[in-house]
Amino acid sequence: MENIAIIGMGCSFPGASSLREFWQLLAEGRHGITRIPSDRWDADRFYDPRPSAPGKSNSCFGGFVPTLDQFDAEFFRIPEAEAARMDPQQRLFLETAYHALENAGLPIGDLAGSDTGVFVGVGHSDHEQKLRRHLGSIDRNLGVHSLHCFSANRISYHLNLLGPSLAIDTACSSSLVCVHLACQSLRARECDLALAGGVNAHLLPDESISTSLMGLLASDGLCKSFDQRADGYVRSEGCGVVVLKRLDDALAAGDCVLAVLRGSAVNHNGLSNGITAPSGLAQARVITRALRSACVKPYELGYIEAHATGTAVGDQMEMAAIQRVLGAAGERRNTSPCLVGCVKTNIGHLEAASGVAGLIKVVLALQYEELPGLLHFRQPNQALQLDDSVALVTSATPWPRRADRARIAGINAFGFGGTNCHLVVEEGPPDARPATVGGHQLITLSAKTRPALEALIRATARQLAELRGPRALTDFCFSLNTGRTALPFRCSVTGLDAHQLMMRLTTGLARMEHHGRVGRFPPKVGLVTGVGDSTAVSTLSRLTALARMTRLTTGLDLDADAERDADGLATRILERLGIHAACVLVCDVSGVGGACAALTLAMTAADREAALRGLMAERELDALIVLGSGSRVTELESAGIRLRVFCPFAGESEPLQSLQRLAGALWVQGAKLDFRHLYPGTARRVLVPNYPFQRRPSWHRVPSEPHVEQS
Repeated sequence: MENIAIIGMGCSFPGASSLREFWQLLAEGRHGITRIPSDRWDADRFYDPRPSAPGKSNSCFGGFVPTLDQFDAEFFRIPEAEAARMDPQQRLFLETAYHALENAGLPIGDLAGSDTGVFVGVGHSDHEQKLRRHLGSIDRNLGVHSLHCFSANRISYHLNLLGPSLAIDTACSSSLVCVHLACQSLRARECDLALAGGVNAHLLPDESISTSLMGLLASDGLCKSFDQRADGYVRSEGCGVVVLKRLDDALAAGDCVLAVLRGSAVNHNGLSNGITAPSGLAQARVITRALRSACVKPYELGYIEAHATGTAVGDQMEMAAIQRVLGAAGERRNTSPCLVGCVKTNIGHLEAASGVAGLIKVVLALQYEELPGLLHFRQPNQALQLDDSVALVTSATPWPRRADRARIAGINAFGFGGTNCHLVVEEGPPDARPATVGGHQLITLSAKTRPALEALIRATARQLAELRGPRALTDFCFSLNTGRTALPFRCSVTGLDAHQLMMRLTTGLARMEHHGRVGRFPPKVGLVTGVGDSTAVSTLSRLTALARMTRLTTGLDLDADAERDADGLATRILERLGIHAACVLVCDVSGVGGACAALTLAMTAADREAALRGLMAERELDALIVLGSGSRVTELESAGIRLRVFCPFAGESEPLQSLQRLAGALWVQGAKLDFRHLYPGTARRVLVPNYPFQRRPSWHRVPSEPHVEQS
């Protein structure tokens, strides 16, 4: 079976709004469960410690996304009135999918018109129920705002994706089934890229009341998987998305392969003890089929991420199924038992999104080479009857790479209605880069609004402060500079190390520039060279180096053209970078004609500022880039037009450093630079700050539900 690569992930879980925060939560042994917030429903009103109390729930706890009532409608170009009526599950999936594509290093604009599929697991529809209970709240777009299909269809619509776009509901196994179907679609060539995951949101107490009456909720709000005290689970909301690609295609494209999906399987319990009752036989069968599809022997499994909802019957049946499969191969050929854990002890049961949450946890554990332990665990449930083939991960356990074989894990997800899914995951290819990577670095950041850029700068500076070593810095800058959509508000900084980059980001917010969505695009830029100690020859050499770096040299004879027509060569290079270079002057400043005929370094700062403003006005420029070095050029930059004058070589002597500054300055003004060429096979993608959506309250209020209370 053709292997599928996971090349990106995104998440928003209780207590963790990003992959980085999620791993910190897992590694530190914390959980994200809180008391039910008052903006969902009155927990006290619907609470009763008796699980059988009509109209009540025996739990006041849950896992929640605190920003569920907010949305950045402007970013997704959705009218605020429409955004307020959208099911919050649609909005949450939109944001998480965007972050997953960022993590994959895939610019959003490059996906338009592509055969990219979207597969969303979604179950409950509290939002639709709220609207239907109050008929005055219904408008003509009720279906668009609330039907499950639009959780997938909105992504396909807004990004212009032409592959399959499906919403799947198999209850608790929904998101893992979506990953399975996405893999099948990729293998069938229905799509070349796929977004797969799940989303879940809680707006009403109804389902909590129902699960309480079924005896499924833990009264203390803690999911105690496989523990003797296990008494049920805690309901949670959240969203998780993975970006999938055929492994051969991912390797050919140079994508960072986080993990490899070797195989998967889906089945149903059939006629069992009840439509909601689990079936150990069906669970064992689906694990066996998934292993067979992956060409993996049971003894090769090193870890299983269990469904493990913390119910006595469910946990016992699942463990028996796991041991049945592992025992089918006879004795395990390695001396170590298969380890078993469950993320529900950290973030609760995300229902339709629970399977992908387990998958994301496993991929992070492979990357960080550590298995998080089961929380709230004291002693194993005696009914489990554990044998030597398995061992529970009761505390954080090292999971290092091995030279003799790849690490392989299985993930379980069992649906409330009997649909079971199992996924087989293998670690990604090892990092074969050179042992040392470092040197001068460039950081580029962009956002749709100035406040968003300021937030991104602050988040980047905080993470820079935590980096250790030149290799980590190279990976960090590579991840920021490549594979992200270039948005209108931009900034760039260069530095020798993480501390210098952090300081330059935080002082003056890095010379932020708006490249002019309301004006010309690409922008009209002037380039004046030969200032200070710099020469026209050195400037042109840097431009030609930039052209070579971005592989824009086809049809240019760089050496001959430089001798014959330096201005023209510089103009053509800039145009290929996306710059409308209406004023390229490869000469000394004193040779600039027109409004700047008398511009010399002997001028006062005020006179130079007036001369530069005159040049911009005469040529109708959006920005002016002054190339040079030395303190006098720095003085030019500190004049009254700071946001318009760049001096990429001021005080710099290292060629790479000055080239990076020139590239950053041009990119800020709209140049279409491919920064991957700064990293010739020496960097890998790591976790960097997500785009900081500028969320605003976006919640369609309806009257409080007139529930009938019974004692």
